[in-house]
Amino acid sequence: MKRFDVNDITHIVKDFDELKQWADSRETSVEIAYAIMKVAPSKQDAKRIWENGSDIECESVVEIARKYVAEDEEELYWGEETIELGRSHYKN
Repeated sequence: MKRFDVNDITHIVKDFDELKQWADSRETSVEIAYAIMKVAPSKQDAKRIWENGSDIECESVVEIARKYVAEDEEELYWGEETIELGRSHYKN
């Protein structure tokens, strides 16, 4: 599992606490929230991707999020959607 580098997403949130708050307010895994912010060029785009991202954006988000998941984690949440990771998700 990689560590979050919040410096990569300061164009949207200022620190990890704000990232966690953004994720929690949307009932979303912090890994998904972080990945959305890595893909999004702005706050408005982050909100749009979370609400209704394109297939390519959503695939990119999940691909990035997988890099930040603990080995024993089986699923991630994107609002009401559950993303099943399976046993072979852990890749660095």
